[in-house]
Amino acid sequence: MACLTTVSVFRDVAAWDEPDESDRRLDVVLDRWAQELLTRMEQPYVLMVRSTWQTEYLGPFPHAMAAAAAAEDELAGNRVLPPEEHVAVRLIPLVPPIADES
Repeated sequence: MACLTTVSVFRDVAAWDEPDESDRRLDVVLDRWAQELLTRMEQPYVLMVRSTWQTEYLGPFPHAMAAAAAAEDELAGNRVLPPEEHVAVRLIPLVPPIADES
């Protein structure tokens, strides 16, 4: 019986949600997501390069593409290193500090 109730709830929700409205909502969500990605691409980044023995930070880089190119260069060295000496690279976005509200 619970299954029938669930189905009727979904039918009720679907009845007010016209296909055009669903498409519009999806377009809004996708647009906001794309804008967020573009904003992230344009902000400055640093690289965190970690090995077994040390962690270092490189940068800052003016945008994500410059940081990604530097990361590629760092990771290229892994080809000639034994596995225990491989480095790991992480791109870290630089964001303005949050104002203290106290």
